[in-house]
Amino acid sequence: MKLRTIEDLFKQAGGTIHLAVLLDVHQTTVISWAKCGIPTKYWDKLMQEYKITADDLYRISENARVQRN
Repeated sequence: MKLRTIEDLFKQAGGTIHLAVLLDVHQTTVISWAKCGIPTKYWDKLMQEYKITADDLYRISENARVQRN
């Protein structure tokens, strides 16, 4: 699956709850990424778990920030 948006990541992960559990954060934190992007401190875990690249994470995070403005 080609990630184009953070919502694509949410789908690939099985939902925001799954990401929250994986990263040991609250679900509302994960949901907030749709507007502010994914903090880099979570990228390593996401790349390992979902076989995505730093470029993918950068692109979808930037898209989220652009969409917000």
